[in-house]
Amino acid sequence: MEQVRIVRDQIGWATFDQTYNAVTEKCYSLVNTNPNAITMLEFSCATTFPDVPGANAFKYVIKILNNPTGCSTNCKRVTVSVSWSDASCSGGSYCHKSELISYLSRWQ
Repeated sequence: MEQVRIVRDQIGWATFDQTYNAVTEKCYSLVNTNPNAITMLEFSCATTFPDVPGANAFKYVIKILNNPTGCSTNCKRVTVSVSWSDASCSGGSYCHKSELISYLSRWQ
């Protein structure tokens, strides 16, 4: 979630709003986790989401929805989901999941 905030701050709200202006929820993954050069790449939400670079035990997805119900204009709902597997998962599945939902807005 913090990396999405960094992207918003790096490119400014106007560019962030134009780039991630989805009426329906869209999915993204981080291309580079370097805090000085974070970018997000869109992919189909219907596909299996990509691996976290260098950490094959985890998979994650960032979902962004523009101006969701109950949120004013210049607001986006951001959902970050991380899934992982361990010895309790069968067949190589990702049977554990953590999800964080936050709202980003034009704050400057």
